[in-house]
Amino acid sequence: DGTGVGAVAVPMAGGEVSAHELGRGGSGFEKGKHVRRSYARQLSVMEWLVDVPEDLHTNWYVMPRPEGPRCLLISEGGSTESRLKDGSFHKRFQSPLPGGSKGCQGGKRASKCVLDAVFHAPTNTFFVTDCMIWDSYDMHECDFEFRRFWLVQKMAELRQCQSQCGDTYATHNLDVVPAEMASIHSMERAYREDVGYVKDGFVFVHKESHYRQGQTPLCLQWKDANTSRYPIDTDAHGNVLEKQPVVLQLSDDSQSVRTGDEPPITLGRMPQHFADTNAKQLKPGMLFRFNIGENCLHFGSDGQPVGADLELVGVSRKRLEPDIVSKIIFKYLFRMQHITFQMLLKQ
Repeated sequence: DGTGVGAVAVPMAGGEVSAHELGRGGSGFEKGKHVRRSYARQLSVMEWLVDVPEDLHTNWYVMPRPEGPRCLLISEGGSTESRLKDGSFHKRFQSPLPGGSKGCQGGKRASKCVLDAVFHAPTNTFFVTDCMIWDSYDMHECDFEFRRFWLVQKMAELRQCQSQCGDTYATHNLDVVPAEMASIHSMERAYREDVGYVKDGFVFVHKESHYRQGQTPLCLQWKDANTSRYPIDTDAHGNVLEKQPVVLQLSDDSQSVRTGDEPPITLGRMPQHFADTNAKQLKPGMLFRFNIGENCLHFGSDGQPVGADLELVGVSRKRLEPDIVSKIIFKYLFRMQHITFQMLLKQ
């Protein structure tokens, strides 16, 4: 009936998943996903801000995120390559990053950089938000304040290298996203003032956080209608979707569906008739698209979801991982107008 713990996912009218759709793919498709996943998993998985940290104004940095796709930026062997968040190929070009061009190799030894960035198409700029490896020095275990200091200093030095390499190696711009301690005044400036690019919400990072591959509660996303043109899911024409979409993963029992958290949270089960009919084709780990129905999310005493009114839409082929629960809650609360900028300032 779609209510309570273990809510049943009910197929939408006209939204049945065909056997053909379930059976698509093959060894080549799976190999391609494996390659993409090897890149995608180098990026941290930011959670969404659904509870304001008590120390937000004293121990966290705020960055106004540029609008555009998040990228893994890798420079090595005389070339620079960007990969999208899902690991798919984005761009290959020459850059002044160490190891990133034939003209700027960064010294005698093999040089490599791995950066977390956003590509802002209107300015043709990769805005760097974090640094995992710089000139082959691994910085994953350094705290964010040090990584930030190092990144700002080294990116400033690149200007000299870029002038030496010439415009031939400057097919795309490189810059660092501004970041300040998340005081009330700095957040108000980031919220209201022009930062030189189209904003897409805020990213909050704890000053002592290491760079973690996988999910991390020390890096949080937040957005509203003032800081983002698309604070909530829209269709191809920019219209807000009537129902909240989610992507969930089929569990080991080939019936229940779960989030991408560590550990995952079960939000419902496949319709019994659908599971029985397609038992041979349903494989643990498959991703499915759902809409959240009229009965919405169901929360336990600890405030975490224990079920959802799910409406099955179809198989998700493009995604590598399911949604995490903080994203689902944030989008849900945003529709209820419970996540506001004033909430951040009052903490």
